[in-house]
Amino acid sequence: MSNTLKNALTVAELIKKLQTLPQNLPVVLEGYEGGYNHELRFEEIEIALYVHTEDYLDNHEQPDYMTAEKRAKTYHLEQALVIRGVRTEQEQAL
Repeated sequence: MSNTLKNALTVAELIKKLQTLPQNLPVVLEGYEGGYNHELRFEEIEIALYVHTEDYLDNHEQPDYMTAEKRAKTYHLEQALVIRGVRTEQEQAL
């Protein structure tokens, strides 16, 4: 599989970076409105590259979520790993 995303972090590079950190360090992902989530979901998805040019939107999009106007154009598709933070119910305070 080729990586056509310039400067995109690969799984191998992510593993190498993670190996430099304390192995018991919790991992969280930035969530909505400045919050963080600690439960993570890993999923391999297909993305259409550089769909959005508006500065308030992210660059890439899953084809299923594209507007009909965007789907009518031809975009390069790439498999990618998405890591999502999942909101869970609050745990009891220790």
